[in-house]
Amino acid sequence: MCDIANSLVPINSLDVLIPNVSAELAGAASDTDSEASRQGMPVVSLSADPLARKREVLSRIESLYVEDPDREIGVAGELVEEVAEENKSLLWFLLKQVRPGMDLSKVVLPTFILEPRSFLDKLSDNYYHADLLGQAQILEDPYQRFKGVLRWYLSGLYRKPKGLKKPYNPVLGETFRCCWRHKNDTYTYYIAEQVSHHPPVSAFYISNRKDGFVIEGSLLARSKFYGNSTSAILEGCARIHLLNWGGDVYHNSAVCAL
Repeated sequence: MCDIANSLVPINSLDVLIPNVSAELAGAASDTDSEASRQGMPVVSLSADPLARKREVLSRIESLYVEDPDREIGVAGELVEEVAEENKSLLWFLLKQVRPGMDLSKVVLPTFILEPRSFLDKLSDNYYHADLLGQAQILEDPYQRFKGVLRWYLSGLYRKPKGLKKPYNPVLGETFRCCWRHKNDTYTYYIAEQVSHHPPVSAFYISNRKDGFVIEGSLLARSKFYGNSTSAILEGCARIHLLNWGGDVYHNSAVCAL
């Protein structure tokens, strides 16, 4: 199981936090009479005041995440990238290997056209504005809630990493997790795992129970070459649960991007 450490990046109204594994906190026990504490594991005491205890727990959770100020976010029009002269010959060599209808996941790609992060990390791009779901779930009118969920969905199309590159394929059992801190001091937590290698299936779970929503689902990612174009095919579904309205569920089916 692999955690991929990444970043804390301000994105409009929120921050994204990526975990940093802490051995001390991972082994901490909250009960001094627990079996773990008797075996010499470090003991962490909590305040008797419920509000102070909650703040301490949130502080320790946040301490598991590290900042990465180097992550860049592109804007509209930056998906076109000039290929360096020394890499053009590699691209021609690559194109000679593929045939129309061929699955590109079976082709070894040169590193300069790969994005330096995992596909599990890239999936989190869709949830950078998850706080919009918190705004949707407080609406009493079902139609307005639906529009609020649609607004969140469209916001996931706004974030554009610089250049149009393919992320690395996750290994079986690899995990990625992060969380977003919103302006109202709530947190949206994201965790994804590669649950199958052949075919490549990625499962994910997003939760912000204080704001009243949970998202869960899985995706099968495939890509094909058609001679003069390629397609990225995502098969699967994300289910959005609005917890404060009798468990309203919205199904977001994956789409094929050409």
